[in-house]
Amino acid sequence: MIGINIENQNNVKSRSISSGELEDQYLIDDFNNDGMADIAVRRGNLIIIDTNRDGISNLAFTFGYGNLERGYYTSNGGIAVVRNSSIFIDDNFDGLADRSFSFGNGNSESEYIFMKPSGIAVRRMDYNNLANHIYVDYNMDGYSDVDFFFGNGASENQYTHGFMGISGWALRRDYVWHSYTNSNTYSFGNGNSEKGYFLGEYVGGGNYFMGILRGNTIYYDSNMDGLSDGNYSFGTGLK
Repeated sequence: MIGINIENQNNVKSRSISSGELEDQYLIDDFNNDGMADIAVRRGNLIIIDTNRDGISNLAFTFGYGNLERGYYTSNGGIAVVRNSSIFIDDNFDGLADRSFSFGNGNSESEYIFMKPSGIAVRRMDYNNLANHIYVDYNMDGYSDVDFFFGNGASENQYTHGFMGISGWALRRDYVWHSYTNSNTYSFGNGNSEKGYFLGEYVGGGNYFMGILRGNTIYYDSNMDGLSDGNYSFGTGLK
């Protein structure tokens, strides 16, 4: 993984980037290990991170090949790239992979899911033709530790891991989240009209809550009553 650290470039470091280019992607994780969710934006292979939640960039670096990659994700505070069946993770933001392994069948998988706070899963089209078969690698060694069926696969709007029940697995149908563990449901935001749903440690304490992206602002619900309790703004919003 070839990367160039551009942390000191004046056009991104220590500046507000609320205007200018539009973003390819938003990424939420605790990037500086202070127990609170931070916001990053991706422009091609350029990652720009706000670790103070004040709308000002603190770190910028390049990693991977941008929109040529299957996807960019976060993993336990690092930036991860999936390329076919290979996973590359940059933990110290120098643009170079610190961890790498292979998992799943690459581009034939319906989805790669990075779990909170760590772990990886693939969602696979299996004999039932629903793409709802999930294989989980908890310790990220490239081997599946458990598998299970959940939901209706491709017809669901989103799968995630990190809240709602002891298993941590949930899926979204429009604005309603459904737990794998029990019959509990949780509603927040306007569903498919939102720019994205993101789990994060928005109020610390090791607890993950849901946030929604509108424009360049993440609105989060820290008591799971379906109402926003706070927000962070960064970047220019998605393209």
